[in-house]
Amino acid sequence: MSSKSKHRFKVYILPNAHTETIKIKEDGILHIHVKAPPEKGKANERLIRLIADWMEINKNEICIVQGKTSKVKLLEIPDEFKLKFSHKLTELKKIK
Repeated sequence: MSSKSKHRFKVYILPNAHTETIKIKEDGILHIHVKAPPEKGKANERLIRLIADWMEINKNEICIVQGKTSKVKLLEIPDEFKLKFSHKLTELKKIK
């Protein structure tokens, strides 16, 4: 990733889930269920790929900056995707 401006957001991940989902809760944090186990970075890898697919961006644009071994993580994307991220959040809020 380059040294350009970044947008950060929190996610709560639940590994070993039966289904993979992305939801937004009242706290504003994305709650993401992944099927992958929390072993050897597998759940983190799946989290990144799931968010990349959801946002329709390259997975290399997403970085875990805090919480690599925690269920609560701080993720970072380039600012150029901030508007797209905002639109995706709005879509999730409508689904609730």
